[in-house]
Amino acid sequence: FVFNALNSIQYFTYSGNVDKANEYLSDFAKLMRLVLQQSKDGFISLESEVELLELYLKIEALRFASEFTYLISIDDELADAEHIYLPSMVIQPFVENAIKHGLIPKKGEKKLDVKFYSHNGNLYCDIRDNGIGITASKKMADEQRIRIPQTSMGMDLVRKRLNMHASGYFHKDAIEIKEIEPTGSG
Repeated sequence: FVFNALNSIQYFTYSGNVDKANEYLSDFAKLMRLVLQQSKDGFISLESEVELLELYLKIEALRFASEFTYLISIDDELADAEHIYLPSMVIQPFVENAIKHGLIPKKGEKKLDVKFYSHNGNLYCDIRDNGIGITASKKMADEQRIRIPQTSMGMDLVRKRLNMHASGYFHKDAIEIKEIEPTGSG
């Protein structure tokens, strides 16, 4: 992500779009500051997680010339988001994969929805895209002879982080990734 972000700043600068480069650089600096602050903490507030995701998605939307739209929502029962805590840096890798593997290769309207909600006293994050789907993404990678690991490094790190915290608060198998039916719809 950092490499891609720096390339985007360079592209905006070379193409003469100084305003866009400045906006991107400013948001990128804010995001990096937040990531560094949050990486030292084991847990962050849901409010901070949403702030990080909003910055990340704004940067990605700029990088991809607003090819996709996104919405982050928090259900009303989670209105106290500054007092709800989750392990730091666990959502962004999944959002990144939805963009990279689902939305970017898609033609037409591209949407990403991130929803936080509570059910039976548990916090859930539902990430949905209307991209090409897992099956089509893997097929495309095979055709282009690109090896996509079963689990990305970011998602593997999230699983390890959740396993470290797998006490009474987090389930060891708290992550579920599935293709939306019908196949190929996100």
